[in-house]
Amino acid sequence: MLGYQPNALARSLAGRPSHTLGLLWAESGSGPGDDGLSSFLAGLGEVLYTAGYTLALAGGVSPNELALRLDELLSRQVDGLILLAAAFPDDERLIRRLAEGACPLVVCGAAPEGIPAARVDINQAEGMQLATAHLLALGHRRLAYLDAPGEWPYRGRREGFLTAVRGSNPAPESILIATNGGESSGYQVGERLLRASHPPTAFVCANDALAIGLMRAAWSQGVAIPEEVAVVGFGDSPAAAYTVPALTTVRGSLRAVGADAGRVLVEAVATGEPAKGTYLTSPKLVIRESCGSHLWL
Repeated sequence: MLGYQPNALARSLAGRPSHTLGLLWAESGSGPGDDGLSSFLAGLGEVLYTAGYTLALAGGVSPNELALRLDELLSRQVDGLILLAAAFPDDERLIRRLAEGACPLVVCGAAPEGIPAARVDINQAEGMQLATAHLLALGHRRLAYLDAPGEWPYRGRREGFLTAVRGSNPAPESILIATNGGESSGYQVGERLLRASHPPTAFVCANDALAIGLMRAAWSQGVAIPEEVAVVGFGDSPAAAYTVPALTTVRGSLRAVGADAGRVLVEAVATGEPAKGTYLTSPKLVIRESCGSHLWL
């Protein structure tokens, strides 16, 4: 029959589980990157190995590619599926296939509403709240938040910043600035704001790339970090520890996210129930030099 794909639920009811789980990831420039993907796979692999499962992987860029890769995974009769995506395409066919619920599904990152799935992620809001609260505790009362485009993961980070600001008494001055999320955009914002008559005393950046670009702008203008302005990022990229000064940032464990995703999916397959619920891994604030904590010691 044209277009037929074996139904995982029917196969399972027939008593023929494959002991294979699928991982479908949407490749994009804003994804976890090679290091992050390796960490995710390491955590996931440990759980699946212990539980006696193998992993089938497939990825794509365009909606058509992803739909084809999804069909390929389902044709291999996977018992469950993990979706890893930083930006999920708005494609009716792909969304419909996922919504059919052919097998238990766990989503890590972005996904459209209406898909029956468990969601596993780093607690983005908590991480940014930690970073912002740290700057407030150091006495900063003029803060700028450099935002980045896209729902995930930046919506949660933005909400964390706003929660920390609104919960501070007295309330600080704060501004939100839209950027493209890259180093050049951070540099351009720094060039403009650091020349203002009353510039922010602290910059909270939605990712490390923005923070690194802003730090370069400060250096080019002779603005000392952290003596004159504090900077924090998010992501703990490989470069963060080697900037001058070293960048204070938020670190989330993608290895822990991968392990959690594996555990949730294995449990759903074992019980025969759809995967559901939200599971968030707590990040940590990595305090280095750029926030100025050492100036208070």
